[in-house]
Amino acid sequence: MAQRIFRIALNLALPLMALAFSPSVLAQQAEASSGILQLHRPDNHATQKESISGGACVVETGAFPVGFNAYVVPDGDHPSYPPFCSPVPAGALNLVIDILAREVRDTPLAVRLMKVEGGEEREVLSVPATEYTSGNIPLAVNLEPLAKYKVLLIGNDASGKTDNLVSIPLEVRKAGDYVHTGNGGTGWGFLLLVAGLAGLVGGFIHFWRPKPATTNTGVP
Repeated sequence: MAQRIFRIALNLALPLMALAFSPSVLAQQAEASSGILQLHRPDNHATQKESISGGACVVETGAFPVGFNAYVVPDGDHPSYPPFCSPVPAGALNLVIDILAREVRDTPLAVRLMKVEGGEEREVLSVPATEYTSGNIPLAVNLEPLAKYKVLLIGNDASGKTDNLVSIPLEVRKAGDYVHTGNGGTGWGFLLLVAGLAGLVGGFIHFWRPKPATTNTGVP
């Protein structure tokens, strides 16, 4: 009986898990988790340069869309981590910004890292204007724990005036926090799925377990 219950529960669980982790559901969860940083999956990888990451977070609130990933600089023999969106770990990071619009890659862009404190912005790092024809902007930074930053891409707008064309907001985690929740925000969804399956199996066991045999003790 126990094996039969397990097989039935497993047959019900597999379709639910496949649905929960399907690409379409993950993409919808990523879009709902943030209005600024979204999961980017190019429709045609062949048209993208190799430096463009198919799993990058996309910032679409500026003059042109850019992909963004933050990579933790490994410390000693510590294994590398998957790339992060915001919030990012504190400490040494390699930021990678991908210019998704090909027509923008020949435009000189300056890069500035600003720290946001008390409603004011202070420049931490500045890179002179240059053309990023590969579509890839690397930036080595060292971020303080529990701080807020902005990465600004500065260039000429349509009227020829120098302006902030793209602003990438960054929130920094507490020191030592490298827990990777993924781009799709599936942590809560996975926990709910596990809880639902546990309740389903418990219900089967409760209602389908064999009833104890009753004995007739009455006197004729």
